[in-house]
Amino acid sequence: MERFLVESNHSAGDCELVIKETHSIGYLHYFEWDCADDVHTGWAFI
Repeated sequence: MERFLVESNHSAGDCELVIKETHSIGYLHYFEWDCADDVHTGWAFI
């Protein structure tokens, strides 16, 4: 089975919007977010 690494880079101002959009399409639980450490990136293996 193929696996893909998806990376979501975004600015600090876009954090809330990106997380809401990711949640609305049903993929929030796939991502690990590092925004709390001021990296503002999410990673997921899909």
